[in-house]
Parts: sequence; structure tokens; C-alpha cells
Amino acid sequence: MAIVADDLTGACDAAVAFTGLGQTVRVYLDAVPKAAEGVYAVSTESRSLTEHEAVARLARLAWELPRMAQIFKKIDSVFRGNSFAEIAAAVRTFPERLAVLAPSYPAHGRRVRNGMLHGSGLENDRPLDLAAALCAAVCAPLVMVSGEDAETQMQAAPYGALLLCDAWDQDELEAVVRAAATLRERVLWIGSGGLAHALAAAYGVTVSCDSVRWPRGRTIFVVGSDHIATQQQVLHLEESAVVQRSGCGEKIRTKTSSFVLDVPRGTGVESVRAALMDIRPEDTACLFLTGGDTAMLVCRALGIRSLRLLREFAPGVPMGIAEGGAFDGVRVMLKSGGFGERDLLQRVYESFHDKESVTV
Repeated sequence: MAIVADDLTGACDAAVAFTGLGQTVRVYLDAVPKAAEGVYAVSTESRSLTEHEAVARLARLAWELPRMAQIFKKIDSVFRGNSFAEIAAAVRTFPERLAVLAPSYPAHGRRVRNGMLHGSGLENDRPLDLAAALCAAVCAPLVMVSGEDAETQMQAAPYGALLLCDAWDQDELEAVVRAAATLRERVLWIGSGGLAHALAAAYGVTVSCDSVRWPRGRTIFVVGSDHIATQQQVLHLEESAVVQRSGCGEKIRTKTSSFVLDVPRGTGVESVRAALMDIRPEDTACLFLTGGDTAMLVCRALGIRSLRLLREFAPGVPMGIAEGGAFDGVRVMLKSGGFGERDLLQRVYESFHDKESVTV
């Protein structure tokens, strides 16, 4: 399965759901290798682009993916960026019998009922009328799917239709996957991390945790999101732990202690590289990156080519291992700006601070 997201945190958030399949799950930061197999993910880095640029980038990526790959188009759970334009482009670019859109992410309070998206993080805190927006953006026939009749509704849908599926909880998302399986034809999957976990459950994912010995070291928190949830997490960390907070362009005064590096919008790769140039990878237990643009920026600055995912540290917080560059082998966590409880960064800090092993 090839997971196509519009930013790096989203790619990891969807792909990590499949780490219990007993096979390697990677997120590639550059071109997908021709020999890629199993479950892997790639980001178009199109969240902040114009609609035209985002659609063009998705079309270029389609030529790089293996022809027979099963596609999962990962979208933002509150439809930020160019979500509707990219859904329309995906339906055109990856033609299948049907496209199944199930955007609910119940673990983060995002739910769909009667074609309306409900939950926190929506513009003006009001439900989003997905059906109306899709009718305006997508040329394919739109079919509403809900309840116990989902299987019948899917079977009756015309060829090439886009199915907008209701789901209020994870059980209903898993029911959508089971209903689609009765078609006995491959579909284009479109959704957020909630759908990824539903698909993984259908594949028989089992959660396993092994104790792996890690060197003692500090956590570097690189924060590029100005979302209030992330800012509250940083403040809580500062209140509960001895961590320095610096900005790009400021000298980091600590050589071995954990610290927070603020990366404002518009910061370039060279600025991030300069900020981290004196940091010794062997002293670092974890890189914690929040904000999709920031995560990719840091990986570029450090020469990281891919991430081998391990599991979720917490819901919406995938954890993996950096591959390539000076930080090769260092643990990496990623988080979208709006995800996580207030004490999340503190828990990450405590999990790595002065410990010889943690559960992965």
C-alpha cells in the first residue's frame, strides 16, 4: 500500500497504523524506490501550496509510484490545506472501481454524520458540510454511505463514484472497510489516520511492544506549530522540566540537556542546520518534531532520507528511527500541531531522560 499525504506528519500518522503487521513500514522523504513494497508513505509537501501547484505535484508523484500499488490518499482530518482539490485530483489520477472517502478520526474527536464533519479544530468551530463542498470540487458522482445499509449502497454505486461515508466511532469506520471488502474489487481509499487504523485492523494488525536498549540522552523538541494545543504543551514542559528554549539564530547554550527550538514560519533549511550544527547525535535520544512543514524542514537540514516507523507513542504521535545523515539511528517523534494532551511533551521528556531502555 502506498500512502500519499500532503505533509510529513500526516504521512507518518497514517503509516504508523500498519506497524503491527510484522513488516517494515517506511516514510520516504524523497522519491519512492522502485523496489518499495509492503506499506510505505510519501508526502507531496503540498499543504501550503496553491491548489494548482498541489494538484500538479500529486500528478507528478503518481508517475513515480509502482503501477499496481494500492493507494491510500491521506487527507487532513479537518480538511486544512488543499484537501478538496487533492481529493478531486486523486479520483482522476488513481482511477478505481470506487473511491471510498471516510475522513472521520474518532480518536481525535472528528466524526461524520449525514455528510457533515463535526469536531474541534474546524473553522469557526462549526460543522463542515462535506457533501456540498465535494459536489462543488469533484466531477465524479457522489454517493452518501451510512449505517447498516453501507454494503448495499456500495454495491449499487455507479462505476467511478466517490463514496462519502459516515462514521461516528472507530467501530463504524471498521464497518465501512468490511463493507468495501465485499466489492471484491480494489478501491481508492481516502481518509485520515482513523481510516488507516480501520484498514490496519482489517489486515489483522497486532500491537506488540518490545524493550529496546537506548543510550541515555536528551530530547530535542523542534516546534514550528503555533497551534494553541502545541503552545500549551510547550509551556507545560517548561513548567515541569528544566529545559532551555531557543529560537533559530540564537546560540543554544546547552551541549547535553534537552531543549526546545522554536522554528517560525518562513525559516530556511540553512537556518535550522546552523541552529543544530553543534549538537552531537550521540547525546540525543529523540528528535521531537511538531508541525508538518517543520518536520520536513528538520529532516532536510539533518540529511534524513527516510523514517522507519516503530509504533505510536500516543494517539497521533508516531515514533520511528531516522535513516540517513548524521542523526541516522536516532529516534524521531512527529506530531501535528493540534494533537495531544497538555502533558504530552513532558511525558516524552520523562520517557527518555536518564533512562537506559524504553518500551517501543
